[in-house]
Amino acid sequence: MATNPSFAALEKALDFEREGIEYFTSAINRTSHPVAKAMFELLIDQEKKHIDYLSLMYDRLKAEDRWPRDITIDLDMDFKHIFREAIKNIDETVKVYTDEIEAVSYAVDLENRGRKMYRELSEKATDALEKEFYARLSEWERGHAEYLEDFYNYFQDKGLFTRE
Repeated sequence: MATNPSFAALEKALDFEREGIEYFTSAINRTSHPVAKAMFELLIDQEKKHIDYLSLMYDRLKAEDRWPRDITIDLDMDFKHIFREAIKNIDETVKVYTDEIEAVSYAVDLENRGRKMYRELSEKATDALEKEFYARLSEWERGHAEYLEDFYNYFQDKGLFTRE
C-alpha cells in the first residue's frame, strides 16, 4: 500500500468505483424493465471510465512523482439528452417493480456518496491539479445522480410503479 496521501486517495476512489460496478451489475440482474437495464448498463460503462481515469492518474503519479498537467476528463456527456432519448422508447405498459425502484433509489444514493467523496478529496488535496481532478469527478457523479433521479421521477410521474 502506498504511503503518499495522493495514492491513498486514488485507491479509495478506485475501490468506490469498483463497488459501483458491482452494484449496477447486481441491479441489472434484479430488474426486468428494459430501460432500467439500459440505464444500469450505461452507468457501468461510466464507472469503468472512472476506473480508467483513476488508474491512469495513479500510474502517472507513480511514474512522474507529481500530478500530470494534462488531466483530461470528458464531462461532455449530456445525461439529460440520454434521458430524453431513452424515454422515447419506454413502453408505459411495462411496470417497474419495487425492487427496481429500490435499486434506482440506492443508485442515486451511491452516486451522491461518490460526489461527496470526490468533493471532499478535492477539498483536502494540496496540489491544485489534484484538486481540479477530484472536482471534475465530483461533477461527473452529479450528472449520474441527476440522470437516475430523472428516471425515478419519470417512472413515478407516469404511474409505472407497481407493488410485487
